[in-house]
Amino acid sequence: MNEFTPIPLGGELVVSGDTVIDTEVVEGANEHQDDSAEATVSKKKPRETTADPLDPDKTKKFEYNNWLKKNNKNEFLYLLLKEGAGLYLQNGLYYFRTSVESSFRAYAKAQVCDMLSNVLNRPINIGNAKDSIIKPFELMLIEKDRFNPFVKSEFYFENGAWYHNTFRPTYYMELDEKLPYKEPEAIIKLIRNLVLEDDRLDYFLNWVAVPINRQ
Repeated sequence: MNEFTPIPLGGELVVSGDTVIDTEVVEGANEHQDDSAEATVSKKKPRETTADPLDPDKTKKFEYNNWLKKNNKNEFLYLLLKEGAGLYLQNGLYYFRTSVESSFRAYAKAQVCDMLSNVLNRPINIGNAKDSIIKPFELMLIEKDRFNPFVKSEFYFENGAWYHNTFRPTYYMELDEKLPYKEPEAIIKLIRNLVLEDDRLDYFLNWVAVPINRQ
């Protein structure tokens, strides 16, 4: 054994074979490893999701086909809604679709009357005369189309005008929040390694989601 004896740092000197070990140094190293392990475990904890008190509609499902005015008294427009079709006015033209899955298209009055007659299986005319089946003022007047991911309805009212929302939530955005949350761990780890903090992670995910939903 080497005759040189190290000066202890406060712990006990233990001789193991030809090696002299300071127990305080070893214990300190073990404590450091424990702290690192706890830090690693804490990073692996899933992010907690809490309700936003400033957004009471956060859990509300997206409302489709809400083109019918709330004070509607026209039974034929109500029947049209029950068929899943849609109708509104914009820029002097009638926008019509046969189902929620289809897209709105612009038509002149004569054209849209023929299509409505086909869907409702009876003659339909639009005008301001007393005997008109549908009157223009009974329809929602849309200012323009807008992509607004912050409004959970297809048609919404803002600053004195109605807008047609072109945003559509994805399947995952409409999942019930009561279902068990399954975090995409591998992807989240990669993104967290890039942004370092959870608040930045949320910002990054929202920033990525908006342009994707515009496509």
